[in-house]
Amino acid sequence: MSSAILVSYVTRPMHGRPSGIRVWDDGRVELKSGARTSTGLEPGWQRVTRLGPSQLKQLRAFIQQSGLFDLPSEIPAPRGMRDAAVCEWQAEADGRSAHVTVHGWSDENPAARPLRALVMQMDTLIGAAQDGQAV
Repeated sequence: MSSAILVSYVTRPMHGRPSGIRVWDDGRVELKSGARTSTGLEPGWQRVTRLGPSQLKQLRAFIQQSGLFDLPSEIPAPRGMRDAAVCEWQAEADGRSAHVTVHGWSDENPAARPLRALVMQMDTLIGAAQDGQAV
């Protein structure tokens, strides 16, 4: 059985390197880091942990609660916001899918706040998995 991405985001700052997290439906968690190597920018993903069944269930609930599946594919930055990052989201769960690009990835962008909260929830689940704890 092949696995698919449950949820993924990549933040692309105006100045700096992209970073992000993706979680596969089998629980694998990968981190995207813009770390430089001797060959230049490393574009790949590195596995960091695996979520257990209960953590995956919680993550699916967090994704639903975030409203990600109901968002438009493009969310503009608020008028006057400059030099803000862009965050690209991808998710597929419970027969629904989303691909959303948030311009103005900042707490100052009210439209970005639900997805920024989802990032914090993901970080809590991933941190617990890395520590071998249930959440």
